[in-house]
Amino acid sequence: MHRTAAAVVGALVVVLVFVLVFVLVFALVLVLVLVLVLVVVVVVVVVVFVLVAVVVVVAVAVVMVVVVVVVVAVVVVFVAAAAAAAANVVVGVVATVVVVVVVVWRAGQVRAFPRHWLVTHASLNSYIGNRKFCDFHLQNCFFRYWLNPERCI
Repeated sequence: MHRTAAAVVGALVVVLVFVLVFVLVFALVLVLVLVLVLVVVVVVVVVVFVLVAVVVVVAVAVVMVVVVVVVVAVVVVFVAAAAAAAANVVVGVVATVVVVVVVVWRAGQVRAFPRHWLVTHASLNSYIGNRKFCDFHLQNCFFRYWLNPERCI
């Protein structure tokens, strides 16, 4: 009976050791699996976070580029409008100066023009004498005199 008890105790010890080793190995495998799952979850979360961050950064960059392009386009349009307005002012001033200069120059070329314009047809003939007059229509003479004073007198 002593041997049987020893054999039973030995068998129980072997079973207990086997169960203990099995439980320890199972626990170790379970811990390793849990750690692996945790690592995978952390890696997936980090990768997703990085991808989302990259997408957000790219989206913000695209929006900023679009905003910059729109602002530059608006500035270009306003600058072009201001340049066109300034060009219109310059053209208006230059045209006015040219008209004034031409009028003053032509007035200087037309000798005794106001006297000829103010006198009547008969006194104009007697004033001019034997010089050739454009024609005897004062209005036509005015315009022809204005365009070419040498032809009138």
